[in-house]
Amino acid sequence: MNTTWLGFLGASLAAVAYLPQIWHLARERCAAGVSAVAFAVWLLASALMLAHAIAIGAVVFVTLSAFQIAATGVILAFALRLRGARCAFHSTADQLRARGTVKTWLRVG
Repeated sequence: MNTTWLGFLGASLAAVAYLPQIWHLARERCAAGVSAVAFAVWLLASALMLAHAIAIGAVVFVTLSAFQIAATGVILAFALRLRGARCAFHSTADQLRARGTVKTWLRVG
């Protein structure tokens, strides 16, 4: 049974999963919670995976890696350009958290 279509479906879902982050960065001009270092590492990891996928001829993983390189590259560019920028929602949440009005999910009690 050929399951290549499942791989392409998975690659497509992975690509779509990046869209909310890209949308928020582009529309709200907000980089709250986006780690440029993490996305730089993911970009490098995706490039290495792409090289391996090309070498072994794994078309699904070539596609997935290409999506990931494009998406992480866009997110990294926005994260670097908008470093420290906060939208109204994140600014308000930061202020409430600083005053102790809103407890973070990491705190207990």
